[in-house]
Amino acid sequence: MFSFTIAGVIALLVAFSAAELSTAMPENGGAYYYVSRAMGPGFGMFVGIGQWFGLVFASAFYLVGFGRYASELLNQFGYSPEDPVILIATGTGLFLTALNIIGTKNVGKFQNLIVVSLTGILGILFLYGLAESSAFFVNGRAL
Repeated sequence: MFSFTIAGVIALLVAFSAAELSTAMPENGGAYYYVSRAMGPGFGMFVGIGQWFGLVFASAFYLVGFGRYASELLNQFGYSPEDPVILIATGTGLFLTALNIIGTKNVGKFQNLIVVSLTGILGILFLYGLAESSAFFVNGRAL
């Protein structure tokens, strides 16, 4: 619990810094723009390329992780192909790429749907955890 608190405080400090920068310099480009304004376009280029590589690798890891979760979900429903992770990850990546090519309005609608769905899932998990923890304290079981 202590490590999550430390991570939360650090994330909060980073969020405050990003919020201050984005209100002081409301331009597209994020960290690339901030660094190129502060240190010049050469440093900004390195930051932009680094961010691009980071996003490419993070997206690949997210897609593979999603493929693993989807594979486990399929197994729960009795469908167990040999190793669908790469197929699910590639299909999801192609779907999201096609959605971005179609237009930003569609991406915005899809993103809203995802956010509402994830908020609902997190709410259910929160209520489940709350019920479990209250049952833990009511029954008086020891840690």
